[in-house]
Amino acid sequence: MLPMVFENIDSSAIYCIKCEESGVFVTFQSNIDKIYQYSTKDVENFAKSVENCINDPESSIGRYINVSTRDGTLELVDLANK
Repeated sequence: MLPMVFENIDSSAIYCIKCEESGVFVTFQSNIDKIYQYSTKDVENFAKSVENCINDPESSIGRYINVSTRDGTLELVDLANK
């Protein structure tokens, strides 16, 4: 099922989300030239949650990504230390 790419998202915060075996890659509207890499325990399950959130008109994908980073579901990968 992976990779999954979510583009043309109706969001003022999120430009693109790409879920691959190696992690989750998020591009924010504020700087579409920078891609943030995140790790998560279950990328496939996270991708399904993103898809459900995007398809639910009552949900906000920006809020979902924000909550996921705050609760530890998504952890920013520090590429400078690799």
